Amino acid sequence: MSLPEDALNPGRLNSTLLPAVDASVALQRLPVYLACTVLTLLTNFLLGKDIAWDAVNYHLYAGFSAVNATVSVDAGVAPASGGGIEVRLHDYGWGVANDRNLLGRFSTQTFSLARLARTQTYFMRLYDNSSPPRYSRYAAALHVDYPL
Repeated sequence: MSLPEDALNPGRLNSTLLPAVDASVALQRLPVYLACTVLTLLTNFLLGKDIAWDAVNYHLYAGFSAVNATVSVDAGVAPASGGGIEVRLHDYGWGVANDRNLLGRFSTQTFSLARLARTQTYFMRLYDNSSPPRYSRYAAALHVDYPL
């Protein structure tokens, strides 16, 4: 397949498609551009920085829930009979009395966790079948960073 001889000729483009903007039209548009900029800055200031971050980085959420809503985890070791693996968002609050940052208690070696952001850190600890359960003194951290 070959290109016609004049395919790359700049004179071939129709100059009426993109008319030049003269200085008077540009000066008429300047107050509108400035007003929009001031309105945007004022809105971001009034709504707070979290809203502004979401407005600027909305593309990070695009298609997120449809494709990457869960992470499949293989803990590498099966929990003891009657025990399990407790998964939390932070490395504190272990035990049945605190559900604040609890993501789940699992009795199997493999399980799925909700992925709440592009980067997510999970903390996991084994516990036994005693009452109240005794937890391992060590927690394993799993850091997930998937580009969307």
